[in-house]
Amino acid sequence: MNKIAKDDLSRDAYHEHLKVFGDAWMLIIVSELLDAPCRFNELQRRACGISPVTLTVKLKKLEQLGIVVREAKTKDQLSVSYHLTDKGRALEPALRAIQHFGVQHFDVPECEQECKKCTD
Repeated sequence: MNKIAKDDLSRDAYHEHLKVFGDAWMLIIVSELLDAPCRFNELQRRACGISPVTLTVKLKKLEQLGIVVREAKTKDQLSVSYHLTDKGRALEPALRAIQHFGVQHFDVPECEQECKKCTD
């Protein structure tokens, strides 16, 4: 058994969990939603480099997993925002651990010019 996997979790189940969260875009989306709910376009800007199609696919998957909720509000026009569920918020310690590991062990280059325009 993998040392990380618990005795009550089979190797196959553990690997399936890793496959779900081994997707960088899904982790980026969750980390951006930790700050606050976002509308689609705002989330796309904050997750620099993600295409609208990929963002749509990943958001739908996160909704199916019960990690993200899509909330539609109608006033003058249809307004849709996305926010984390309690299950989604429970990922924060894991994301912080990944961030801490990255800071300690990787020299991450400055953001590329394309990304900089997204965050300005």
